[in-house]
Amino acid sequence: KGLLQPFDSIKTVQQNTHTHRLGMLAAAVELLSRGGPLALYSGLWATIAGSVPSIAIYFGCYQFFKGQLIDKLGRQGAIAAAAGC
Repeated sequence: KGLLQPFDSIKTVQQNTHTHRLGMLAAAVELLSRGGPLALYSGLWATIAGSVPSIAIYFGCYQFFKGQLIDKLGRQGAIAAAAGC
């Protein structure tokens, strides 16, 4: 997410320009002229704050259900079930 944040910031500038359409490069230049290089990462903390809980829930559920499947079917049975056999 962090590596792609500059593209989200540029997209936001493009979407908020109502007087004329800006291309990606023009939006990047405008963003950099207004806030410098760090402006490319504006909104990063909000993105992280939204991503971390969902990732934690996803992996927590994954580990829980993986353990349940292994307990019920054994390791080989769980592998076969996950593979769709």
